Amino acid sequence: MTKDEAQSELERLAGDDPDSTFKLYQAEPGDWAVARIALRPPSQPDGANVEARPRPDADDPRPAAFRQLPPFGPG
Repeated sequence: MTKDEAQSELERLAGDDPDSTFKLYQAEPGDWAVARIALRPPSQPDGANVEARPRPDADDPRPAAFRQLPPFGPG
């Protein structure tokens, strides 16, 4: 099967079964095929790539003795 034929087959299969994931792969040079992968396409972002940032009102994590010092040592 050519790559164009495999692409049209992938689109047909994806339309018939939207809960599955299909990918093209080259079985042999010039011979393409469609594979069904046992993964469900994500319906919504799961938040795995969300960056955690420190809270702006977070307490200073340093011990009290170090928080009380001026920036360039005792004054």
